[in-house]
Amino acid sequence: MRIDSSPFRRLADWENPAVLEINREVSHAPWRAFETVEQALRGERTASSNVLALDGLWSFKWVSSPAAVPAGFWEAGFEAADWTSIQVPGCWETQGFGEPV
Repeated sequence: MRIDSSPFRRLADWENPAVLEINREVSHAPWRAFETVEQALRGERTASSNVLALDGLWSFKWVSSPAAVPAGFWEAGFEAADWTSIQVPGCWETQGFGEPV
């Protein structure tokens, strides 16, 4: 505990540089899906057939509210031809949708 210049004032958690975590998950190494020990030792994450990269162009539909979400958009075969594309990873606000915060 650090004491402020005023007598006996204890710092609040957000003011105390010694407080590094409160109610957070314990840090851990990210899980990897290597097929062989050799792949793991090389650390080539994308070399495994168990890894699916999600980067790229994704179909995207901006709607003004949850009520405006197209019905069944999650189903296989949903027709999204009139949707636009955004780059993933990316931020849709900087790609022309919504208001950047």
